[in-house]
Amino acid sequence: MRFATLLLLLSATLAAATFGTSVPVFGGPVDLVLDEPRNQLYLVDFNNNAVRIYSIPGRRFLPAIPVGLQPVGAALSPDGGFLYVTNFGSSSLSLVDLNQNAVVRNVSLPAQPEGVAVGADG
Repeated sequence: MRFATLLLLLSATLAAATFGTSVPVFGGPVDLVLDEPRNQLYLVDFNNNAVRIYSIPGRRFLPAIPVGLQPVGAALSPDGGFLYVTNFGSSSLSLVDLNQNAVVRNVSLPAQPEGVAVGADG
């Protein structure tokens, strides 16, 4: 009886539900940010030193935005106009203008960052 119960529990966990559309991703995505107004996802790609942009309605990747070395985290500004990206390898923060899809400023940091968050006050 114990074996049958264990088998049932294992099969239930192995048959997890999938929702939405599966999208093959290459590189080294380490963070994901949803931009609802633009219907886009931003994938922080550690291996390729870039932020990859996925168009949800178009179901395709748009051109990537090069950032600093080994990006590890991202956060949207409160107004949704900018994406802050922390770069572990270059100890920096890249400010991405989402209307231009380009880095408009790089800020050197005193240590290697491990993430980023933005408060309501910006």
